Amino acid sequence: MSTPHYERLRTALKDEPRPVAFVDLDALESNIDKLVAPVRRAGKTLRPATKSLRCRDLLRRIAERGGEAVQGLMVFSAVEAEWLVARGATDVFVAYPTGQLSDALALARANEATSLSAAVVVDDVAHLELLQRAGGSVGSTIPVVVEVDLAYRPLGGAAHLGARRSPLRTARAVVDLARRAEDFANVCFAGVMGYESHIAGLQDDNPFSPLMNRPKQWLKRFDKSRVAGLRAEVAARLDDAGLGGRLFNGGGTGSVAWTSEEPHITEVTAGSGFVDSALFDYFKHMRADPLTPALGFSLQVVRVPGPGWVTAH
Repeated sequence: MSTPHYERLRTALKDEPRPVAFVDLDALESNIDKLVAPVRRAGKTLRPATKSLRCRDLLRRIAERGGEAVQGLMVFSAVEAEWLVARGATDVFVAYPTGQLSDALALARANEATSLSAAVVVDDVAHLELLQRAGGSVGSTIPVVVEVDLAYRPLGGAAHLGARRSPLRTARAVVDLARRAEDFANVCFAGVMGYESHIAGLQDDNPFSPLMNRPKQWLKRFDKSRVAGLRAEVAARLDDAGLGGRLFNGGGTGSVAWTSEEPHITEVTAGSGFVDSALFDYFKHMRADPLTPALGFSLQVVRVPGPGWVTAH
């Protein structure tokens, strides 16, 4: 079915040689405005995730369009963090732990060039020991962000709904590791990350699996209070331990508005929502004001072998 958006893209790409990949900048800027608006209203900031946006020009455009409400970058790897810092980035953190010395050394070098500019997620003392080894050899301090797992684990953990992101599932476990980080000379505790993947990334209005929509909607509505409660407990225990007031990251494209409202959250993350991947086609709360697909590709149709069929080159 043709739409005005499709026809506009078709006209723009009419004479382009194919295959061609493209970004619709009007759609991108519309998505930026929609994602940043609730963050700005809440007085928080939004950190773009580069895993979904592998183009510095797009990241720059998001930062310029979002203004003061867009701060820093959440990056995919330690090597990428070092590369970005060398090109002027001053606030990045790697969203996944590393277990190899070469990555830890890249982070150590990044923080040597610009003090405390490249943090990394950790969830185990082994991560701290590796980073200490690298930081000590270079003579720099590596900031770490402790990740708490927010997956829904009913029936005493017999079931697991959500990504298996961290072995740390209680506020006490988070504070214990944060304290351990402070014991290392070349590592420092920079904050906490708590990503509710089963809320932020779960389609709940999919016409191709209608029987699953109601249970998914129930899960998201029911578990929000537990997620918010655990993050609040983490923040309170950190305050009691004298470790509060640091970065507290949460959220994703599918929960930007909701997560921004939590008082202890300092920033939220969004990535693929800026280009509106197919993941966000079927979110109930986005139905009234959806994002717009901004990233795509076009192929040449070279044959029509029969009704309803085409062959793409």
